[in-house]
Amino acid sequence: MSRKGGANDIALRDSLFPDAPRMLWAHKPSGGFVTVPKTMPYIVRILDEITKGQPVGTVYSTLWTFTWNNDAFVKMGRIREIAYACGFTGTRGIRTLNDRLVELRRLGMIETREGAEGEISYVFLPNPHYALLKLWQGKTEKIEDASFNAFKERATSVGSKDVLAMLAFIAAGNVLTAAYLAPPLPLPTPPVGAVPPAAPAHPMPVPPVGFAMPGGFTPAPPTGWSAPAAPPTPVVESNPAPATAPGSAAPPTATLSQDEANALLATLPTPPPQK
Repeated sequence: MSRKGGANDIALRDSLFPDAPRMLWAHKPSGGFVTVPKTMPYIVRILDEITKGQPVGTVYSTLWTFTWNNDAFVKMGRIREIAYACGFTGTRGIRTLNDRLVELRRLGMIETREGAEGEISYVFLPNPHYALLKLWQGKTEKIEDASFNAFKERATSVGSKDVLAMLAFIAAGNVLTAAYLAPPLPLPTPPVGAVPPAAPAHPMPVPPVGFAMPGGFTPAPPTGWSAPAAPPTPVVESNPAPATAPGSAAPPTATLSQDEANALLATLPTPPPQK
């Protein structure tokens, strides 16, 4: 839902606070921000009311600030820093934080996995609206009517579509479960009959003359190498004329077949690559 009167509000702000455009915090250029629902203060209040004596609201909101890129995921390798941000210091600070994390997990506000940091090494924060409404529908905890009604009013005023849809789902007599949440987006599939593009043709390099590897593998020649010209094939006469000196007997002749000549050429050394 778009904010009504946004431009008018900005004009009013600037008339009341002339330095506002220069002094405000521009979150995108500045960086270091996280997206949270505008209902978060009401969720924190309800959590504190449920856990009187050991309130977990501050821990829950602090966990959100330790997520990255809106991934709702926290690695607890910085648990001492997280405990300090929650107001827990001293030798019992980390133990106190772990106790509150266990309580948040019991309420369904977080999920945890074990790892190098112990039982709670990784934390995932599911949709807070889903977690709170599931807790409210289950009636396992006492949620003050005034606080829950204020939460619904705020969700309606800011246009929290997921809250309105889940409230309608519950009002229709349905039980809210994780199956209600939208499934992950499927991977894109090509249209029916689409033919994937062919891979670009890469001509095989020409190896040096007479060079071969076992198994048919042919290595690529070095960069800048060009195949040397093949040596000329000698002409082998089938019946060469004998060279005889006057008055002498004719020497014996050696005649090579074409196959023997090719085998002989294969034994010739290969010229080195040109640089």
